[in-house]
Amino acid sequence: MRGVEVLGMGAGLRGQASLEYLVITAFLLLSAGIFSIYAFGYFGDTKNAALGQGAVSKIASSSNLAASLGNGSVIYFDVQFPDNAESLTVFNDYVGLSFVSSTGVGTSYAYSRASLTPVTIPVSAGRRTMSASFTDGNVVIR
Repeated sequence: MRGVEVLGMGAGLRGQASLEYLVITAFLLLSAGIFSIYAFGYFGDTKNAALGQGAVSKIASSSNLAASLGNGSVIYFDVQFPDNAESLTVFNDYVGLSFVSSTGVGTSYAYSRASLTPVTIPVSAGRRTMSASFTDGNVVIR
């Protein structure tokens, strides 16, 4: 502390400098905390959208495979649904998944080359085994 006294700073100015460093550090920590909260929320929405897109893509590709194998074929496959998944809608060539995100209701969708039997399936988060069966020119998703 002798060096500070040589420069002519008294005890009051050292305390002020310490307080200024404390305020700057608190501001930086608060800014980092706010950014982290936003980033975690955005990460959750991105994860749910990616899982939803993967699920509908898997269903569409499995229905294409079942149709290509011919009448009477059945394909079993596993699908990972996102958190807050609400419903899976299948009709014509459309496969859509609705889920709740921080900005409202999100939708992931994919299109199949096969004709799909219209159905709405209630879903929940997690892994689920589903089937795609081809009968009479339509693919039925269960």
